[in-house]
Amino acid sequence: MTTDTAALEQRTDEWLQARAGKVTASGFKHVLAKTQKGLPTAARTTYLWQQVIERLTGQPAPVARTMAMQWGTDQEPAALQAYVEAHVLHVETVGFVHHPTLAAGCSPDGLVTEDMADNGLVEIKCPFNSANLLETWLSGMPDEHMAQVQGQMWITSREWCDFVSFDSRMPPDLQLYVQRIPRNPEYIATLEREIVTFLAEVDTIVGKLRSKVSF
Repeated sequence: MTTDTAALEQRTDEWLQARAGKVTASGFKHVLAKTQKGLPTAARTTYLWQQVIERLTGQPAPVARTMAMQWGTDQEPAALQAYVEAHVLHVETVGFVHHPTLAAGCSPDGLVTEDMADNGLVEIKCPFNSANLLETWLSGMPDEHMAQVQGQMWITSREWCDFVSFDSRMPPDLQLYVQRIPRNPEYIATLEREIVTFLAEVDTIVGKLRSKVSF
């Protein structure tokens, strides 16, 4: 896993630029978003056009930061510290990791070394709504995060990912939730097929548009 963008600080202009025109782990769930009849959902179509626009302009799509997003960003350092202290692990921060052959990539919250083995990741969520953390304590990692977690293991060739949910407003024994998610080869194979199909759709649309005018 070597890339010039791995050392970039996340959420900087340089990091956003590195992601432009690429399907990223946070968007993998949109790639998989289909109806029971196998038709693309509105979320998938919106993400498809976002990729087309980024390819044509070479610029990242603008992101409107919500209060919930800012809360998550502000709380992440405390969540990471709590995770490291609770599990005595070494975590290395990373910027954007490219897939070696596809227009795809990911930005894990950390590369984890445990027992001298560099084989893990950590993905942190700091929900604005405290009920989300409490529901996670009862039911485990929400399904909506599976594509991101498995996709990050796929791109980084890691064997597991610790899913972390954190809320400093909760009582101390409920602030930090950690669930180790193992690599699922079957899920990853399906995800890869869907991403290849999705990227082919992007390529087709971009090609048709470029054939209409001179870029």
